[in-house]
Amino acid sequence: MAIGAGQFATCRLIQRRSSSPRAAPNSAGAPELAPGAWFSPSIVEVDGHDSVLLSDETFGPLGALTTGADDDELVAIANSSRYGLSSSLWSTDSEHAASVSGRIHAGAVFVNTISTTDPRLPTGGVKASGYGRELGRWGVYELANLQTLRIRRGT
Repeated sequence: MAIGAGQFATCRLIQRRSSSPRAAPNSAGAPELAPGAWFSPSIVEVDGHDSVLLSDETFGPLGALTTGADDDELVAIANSSRYGLSSSLWSTDSEHAASVSGRIHAGAVFVNTISTTDPRLPTGGVKASGYGRELGRWGVYELANLQTLRIRRGT
């Protein structure tokens, strides 16, 4: 995947700083044999709660995979980041995953799919990932110049 030079460096740094850099098969994040900033989409399995892949926003083709003892532990890991733009939750039981998703502090939670945007739906983060929404009918208010007019008539 072609990305900007700055993001390429960020993905490489985050990949190296991961607490347990065991890459999943066929996703080592090696540069392609092409000019420019190429970074193969990668999933890195991380142990523990202190991985930079779990605490920082990577904005690149680099994701983290972790497991936990139960829902409470996994929700605590997800919510321990100071960021909250989006989260992707995967499960063989999509109904259960949907019920757990409401406990995750993120602007968007995707169940059994990757983070995407749709112009019909609001997009935005929580915590250090931003404030407010764009897109959808909610995002229109970000572009509106509303005026309040209050007239007191009589006494």
